[in-house]
Amino acid sequence: MRVVKHIRNHGARFITYLFAFVLLMGAWWLGRKLGSPTIDQIIYHFQNGNDGLEDADPKILRSFLSFVIAVPILLATILFAIQQALLSEKTIRFIKAHKNTTESRPIFRLVAKAAYMGRKVFKKYVPLGLVVFAGLILANKIALWSHLKNLEESEFFQENYKEPSNIVGPKKKLNLVLIYVESLENGFSDPGLMGKDLLASLNDATAKDYRFNNYQQTTGTGWTIAGIVSSQCGIPLKATTIFDGNTQGEKVKSFLPGAKCLGDILLDNGYKNIFLGGASLYFAGKGKFLSQHGYSEIYGKEEWSRIGERDFSGWGLYDDKLFKRAKSKLDVLEKSKKPFNLTLLTVDTHFPDGFYSPTCTNKGARDYKGIVSCTADQIADFLSYMNHKGYLKNTVVVILGDHLAMQVAVHEELESSKHRTIFNRFITPNRLAKNRDDLYHFSMFPTILYALGFRFDQNRLGLGVSGFGAIDDGYEIPRMNQSTFNELLAKSSERYRELWVAH
Repeated sequence: MRVVKHIRNHGARFITYLFAFVLLMGAWWLGRKLGSPTIDQIIYHFQNGNDGLEDADPKILRSFLSFVIAVPILLATILFAIQQALLSEKTIRFIKAHKNTTESRPIFRLVAKAAYMGRKVFKKYVPLGLVVFAGLILANKIALWSHLKNLEESEFFQENYKEPSNIVGPKKKLNLVLIYVESLENGFSDPGLMGKDLLASLNDATAKDYRFNNYQQTTGTGWTIAGIVSSQCGIPLKATTIFDGNTQGEKVKSFLPGAKCLGDILLDNGYKNIFLGGASLYFAGKGKFLSQHGYSEIYGKEEWSRIGERDFSGWGLYDDKLFKRAKSKLDVLEKSKKPFNLTLLTVDTHFPDGFYSPTCTNKGARDYKGIVSCTADQIADFLSYMNHKGYLKNTVVVILGDHLAMQVAVHEELESSKHRTIFNRFITPNRLAKNRDDLYHFSMFPTILYALGFRFDQNRLGLGVSGFGAIDDGYEIPRMNQSTFNELLAKSSERYRELWVAH
């Protein structure tokens, strides 16, 4: 029994050390890879990203396994070995023999006293203290305290959410090409930050087109699926479990069934919705969202593999192949003479280092900046193809960064900017009247529909207000201070949770 108790006690100490170091290294790893992730983002991916985890970039997975699993095991083993040495019978005898006797050499007395203090510290303080310290570091990294503070209910969402209803479709239906570009922000165009304009070709190709110069990232929009959902549904993407009791559709069996989004409205008006993305559809519930909100044809890594693609990056199909496929799909859709929405999502500029497609390698891309420039060239080429084919005469093209760049190779340069904003362009066959430059993701939902010719009450949908057309000067959100808006969005909302419940 004594042996069993001894093993149990020491085993518990090792597990405690291991747990503490996992928390510490987890906090360090999150900061290194994701910057300042929110707890909503982390919880969401634990709930909805597991099915596609094996399809994430292997470099990121290897980094996680190395720093959040292997390193903690090593550190816990070292600390456990120190503990065992200090608590051993041999150490106890040494302390008794040398700590308080004048006959021992001074160095022995010093070592004995240090060992004595070490024993006391390890027995009473180290295991629990290390866990508490690690927990505080991690809690601070993921802004847990702010999250707990925001659990109080707020009426802000309910008071400002505009149900997508009474939407009038256009007589002449324009097609939509919606391009989400991974991590594309305006800082890449700043020669003062990057040494040159990395987006020069894309900026030249869209010089006369509409842009919103202050397109900002806010709560619930700062990662890919959140950027897609918020810009297509007009709402933030937030976890609704753990602290509020809702299971978010039991791992999203239904993805926001109570929300009406861009794809739903287009489908109701006779559009065909198609999605082409390089990465797996399983990761982060992306495929579920798209398939349950109007998209009938959806392609991701697995689908590309099934139809013969073999050359993939860590995340999936390279962008050069994606745009090649998109050109072919456009040709087919245009010949059908039926309205469509073709949505693309690129991957080559994904953090941390991006991916070198064969096209970009041949063009001389050797670092992340080269990948960004090459991606801009490919989008410009895609626009040139559409123009040459005459497709721009009946098509609205929207180009959006999905969110601000995370911990990419030029993160320090981007962070040195006083004001970071997301890249966006609207290429339209008809002239439109812009009403402001300040936009959040939520306003992209009504802005895209307005550009297509749809009309709706007050130019509002979800939490968004169209950037084109008339705007109610008395409505606060379009001009609301970003920090204030962030705080209000973070609050819990019963009305928001209802959007996750099928009726």
